[in-house]
Parts: sequence; C-alpha cells; structure tokens
Amino acid sequence: MDLRVILVEPLYEGNVGSVARAMKNFGFRDLALVNPCKIEDFGCAMASHA
Repeated sequence: MDLRVILVEPLYEGNVGSVARAMKNFGFRDLALVNPCKIEDFGCAMASHA
C-alpha cells in the first residue's frame, strides 16, 4: 500500500520526530512537511533510528 503522511505547519519539532518514529514502526516511509518548524536536536532525538 502506498501511503504518504503529510504534516501541515507542525508547531513543534518533537511532533515531527514522533511521527517519523511511528511511521518507521509501521513500515511507512513517505513523509511530507508543509511549512514546517525548524527541526533541530530534539526533533532528531524523537525520530531516533527512523
């Protein structure tokens, strides 16, 4: 199944990282960000291994 997750104007980098990690857990790979917040260390930490 082809699935794309789209986050529109996410406010917090931790949310982006959490979504990326959840996608990894379920085997999804296509994430699109529309006007995202700045992704720094915390967002990367939340997406650990994703």
